[in-house]
Amino acid sequence: MKAIPTYVGLQILTCIFFSLALSGAYAQSGPDVDWGTPELNEQQVALVHKGKKYVDAYIEAYKTKHGSNPVFKLAGAQLSGADLSGYNLVGADLREADLRGIKLLGANLSGANLRGADVGEFEMNVADLTNADLSEANLHGADMTGAKFMGANLCGADLSQSSFIGTNMSKANMAGVNVMETDFEQSNADHTIMINVDLSTADNVDNAAIWENVIKSRKELNAKKFKFIPPNSTEEQINAFLDQHKNCICTWDNEKE
Repeated sequence: MKAIPTYVGLQILTCIFFSLALSGAYAQSGPDVDWGTPELNEQQVALVHKGKKYVDAYIEAYKTKHGSNPVFKLAGAQLSGADLSGYNLVGADLREADLRGIKLLGANLSGANLRGADVGEFEMNVADLTNADLSEANLHGADMTGAKFMGANLCGADLSQSSFIGTNMSKANMAGVNVMETDFEQSNADHTIMINVDLSTADNVDNAAIWENVIKSRKELNAKKFKFIPPNSTEEQINAFLDQHKNCICTWDNEKE
């Protein structure tokens, strides 16, 4: 697995701290998961390697018995080269997993935890990673054309030389990400948090579909945060939202802004 990129520098400790705080808010829209200590379920890993029909049968049997979908515990799993196209891995624990060279065409990983996973150069195109946690993940050179990252946490991730063509990153936390030569053509970054991101190193930002509301500073975040809150939200929901976005500045270090 590749080492954490040097571009994060000393700020990585801050990013780790805030990523832990974000995990509940960003990565649990699927099953009700208490991430706790990373776990590896060898039986589930074997099913994933066997194929989609085995995974689907397992999910159906589990749902019949327990009344809910299983949580796939694949932390640290060796899944490099696997074809996971069309898989239902909602809320899966894939922390520190080896995902290099995998295929995720049409896969559903919404709410999954991929924190620190080594994704490398692979095809994540059209995958659904809504509300997933990919903080500090290695996505260098990955093809994520058309993927969904709405509300995802990519804090401190390495997205260099990857394709984000046509992706939807609206309301995602992308603070401190490396976007060196990342292609954002026709992407959607509506209200996306990109504090401490050098967009001058990215490609085709001018050709993005929606890029007007990118949040680049704490000041902008404070000014726009209420636009995220849905109408008729309860006081509890509003407070939870504000607590969530207070932590969306994981690599922020400019107190003057």
